[in-house]
Amino acid sequence: MDNTNGKRNMFGDLKTQIWAREVFPILVNRARNCQTITFKELAEHFGIQAYMIFGSVCGIISTTLYELEEEWGTGHIPRITNLVVRSNDNASRYVSKALTGNRNTPPEVDEYRENSSNLFGNTSIGMS
Repeated sequence: MDNTNGKRNMFGDLKTQIWAREVFPILVNRARNCQTITFKELAEHFGIQAYMIFGSVCGIISTTLYELEEEWGTGHIPRITNLVVRSNDNASRYVSKALTGNRNTPPEVDEYRENSSNLFGNTSIGMS
């Protein structure tokens, strides 16, 4: 996959790219069970305390999904990284901005569920 947009995808040797490849199946499992996961839980899985790095890891996964959409021409691939929430169960800043227009204003759970099709494709995954 040619990555010409300046963003990193999962296919590289940087630590965040390696973590992205390991986080992706965790997120798939959570999606199958309609569960969210926190940035802190992801960090604990890897035995580190710096959980904020997983925002970048999620960005790498999202970049990979965007690239696959373009390469395959199949349309929207659900943004599985939207299952990653803050420790207080609020949506990430990216999801907050997508739903409320302000990254510092988290959506209400009902709003998150109602608009999940915009974030995840044609699924009904919401916060749990």
